[in-house]
Amino acid sequence: MHRSFALFVLLLIVSAASAQTSGRWLRNDVTGCSVWDSDPETGKTFHWAGNCANNVADGPGVLQWYLNGSPTGRYVGQYENGRMSGRGVFEYRNGDRYDGEFRDDTPNGSGTLTRANGTRYAGTFRDGQPLQIEAPPAVGNKFDNYDVERREGSTTRVEVTQADGSRYEGEMRNDERNGRGILEFANGDRYEGGFRDDRMSGWGVFMTKTGDVYEGEFGDDQPNGFGTYKEADGTIYAGLWTNGCFRQSDRVAAVMATEKQCSLGIRGRN
Repeated sequence: MHRSFALFVLLLIVSAASAQTSGRWLRNDVTGCSVWDSDPETGKTFHWAGNCANNVADGPGVLQWYLNGSPTGRYVGQYENGRMSGRGVFEYRNGDRYDGEFRDDTPNGSGTLTRANGTRYAGTFRDGQPLQIEAPPAVGNKFDNYDVERREGSTTRVEVTQADGSRYEGEMRNDERNGRGILEFANGDRYEGGFRDDRMSGWGVFMTKTGDVYEGEFGDDQPNGFGTYKEADGTIYAGLWTNGCFRQSDRVAAVMATEKQCSLGIRGRN
């Protein structure tokens, strides 16, 4: 799936915004305005709703493409000297959509390419091609559906859906969750905070679907260190946590572990 996604991105851009050397100038006989057509086809016409300077589209506007009289691609955004240039949105005939920066009639700069089936690539484009596209990180082969990847220096920011139905959005390094991120569990619980070596670590906030909230230190995927746990009914447990367990006199609480595990001193989740 990862390889096919990369191929999709490359093929879509190449086909939808091919090199200018294969294009042509196309004129609207009614308005006398011309635009650059980077993907020539027999029977192709257009309508430009915008300014026309020196007989070419120039400035903000809407361009609708037609093929044999039927609507196909549509562009909303900036034109410069007859070519897409600046910020714009291009909707392809197959339902795919690019929202971002253009230069010389081609995606150049930051943008988001969204496929008709919802798959997306967000990042930097150069001459119609995404930079640093590669197979998305596997993270222990847990990720079943890869949505978004964007590079920020040595760090990769991703949005992925895991095989168990949970969803992660955040930073990755060395093909593991490392840095800040948000993990939404399939059961409705949510964690937002630090990750290290693919496990919850550092400062974070864990919220259950029932309204309980733990805020504090994490280590090895559980509350470890100082933190505060507030249940939905207002009960508060504040202090030192060990492997998801809070023990203070006769008070026992468990987060990401069971009360039985905490009271017996048995380690919680692995």
